[in-house]
Amino acid sequence: MQSSASEYLRHGQTPFFRLPAVGWPVDPVDAMVLGVPHDGGTTYQPGARFAPYHVRRTSALVQSYHPTHRVDVFERVRAVDAGNVVFPPFSRPAMRDAVFEMMGDVTAAHAVPFVVGGDHSITAPILRAMAAAHGPVAVLHIDAHLDTSGPESWGDDHHHGTPIRHALAERWVAPGALASIGIRGPWATDDDAGIARRYDALIASPDDVSNRGVPKLVSELRERFAGK
Repeated sequence: MQSSASEYLRHGQTPFFRLPAVGWPVDPVDAMVLGVPHDGGTTYQPGARFAPYHVRRTSALVQSYHPTHRVDVFERVRAVDAGNVVFPPFSRPAMRDAVFEMMGDVTAAHAVPFVVGGDHSITAPILRAMAAAHGPVAVLHIDAHLDTSGPESWGDDHHHGTPIRHALAERWVAPGALASIGIRGPWATDDDAGIARRYDALIASPDDVSNRGVPKLVSELRERFAGK
């Protein structure tokens, strides 16, 4: 591990937060950072494939001591940067297969994954792998969009607007355990929200968050996700 910002400047390596950069197999750890440099599922502006690099680069000069909680995060948590998931950049099916396989390795290692995309289409294989390992999961989805579109919107069933629909339809999400927070803007059809509501999802717009207040909303989420 690069223990200081000065060490980063000296060596120029860019693992997340200067954590140890590791390959496989990995010694037992609490958490792993993975990058998925993919933006082949975007319907407008590309560039999300560069996010893993830039998130790592920016984090290299950020310190890990939390003054409010009075704890150095990485003294309490054994975390590593496990690099990027590798796949042909022009194949979306290959991306989904590679992410699913790598996530299986992470869950088998009993580590909590922190995944940096990439466009939102990477979410589907991540949730698929988590559900395969743990059963249906709870999802706190903070986004401007519901990501419940169907193929009729863009003529394709796997793009950045579809992962939550796949997660609900495939039962990767536990009943009532989806909360989509921050939803705004126009939809393709009214069924974008209808799909989520049929699975008893909580949908909150920015106005909803403002009117309820963050403490009340957090309390609702804790109750909704309890035991899931």
